[in-house]
Amino acid sequence: FASLHIYYNWKPIVSYMKDKTKKVSFTKKEFLIALGLNLVFVVGTLMPIQPFKGFISIEESIKSSWTKQYGEPPYGHAEETKLKVFCKKMGVDLSYATSVLEKNSIVFQENQTLKDIARNNGISPSEIYKLIKANTLKSGIEGIERLGRKTLQDLSDMKKIDLTKAIKILKEKGIEDITSDSRVKDIADELEIMPMDVYELIQN
Repeated sequence: FASLHIYYNWKPIVSYMKDKTKKVSFTKKEFLIALGLNLVFVVGTLMPIQPFKGFISIEESIKSSWTKQYGEPPYGHAEETKLKVFCKKMGVDLSYATSVLEKNSIVFQENQTLKDIARNNGISPSEIYKLIKANTLKSGIEGIERLGRKTLQDLSDMKKIDLTKAIKILKEKGIEDITSDSRVKDIADELEIMPMDVYELIQN
């Protein structure tokens, strides 16, 4: 911003620095005062020294109070993130997250931000996050990104399921053409359930 300011105001800046002979001078009183004030603020903030240290401490105390009241977000401005983007960032399957919210009577749309969903439901964004996080931890699928796209072999390789046992369970549910390459989403569609329900059915 400083560079842009200098670029767009180069002529007036040069004009201010000219002395009576129309030559640029770095010894003009106005220039030295402005330079001195800038150095005081920069050095005072970086050191830090009073009174600048006091302002920084106030900012940190305010941030700490917000964290205690609303909880620490998983990343900066997470509440401004759309639900589907939030799930992608957090490595949570979107279909699973939507299922959790629906089961808890949360009204939402995938393209809404957590902040909008929270406001429409009279709760805080952190409660939305905690709800999704608590259930992913409970079901043991946290960190499985895009669960619906995973094959049974993928889940087996991740040590999330016993492949032989999972295939047996799914055959008992009426899926005869099940293989290790079958995708969780395709299995869910055939059983008319959510991908996370398939996972809970076959997990170790």
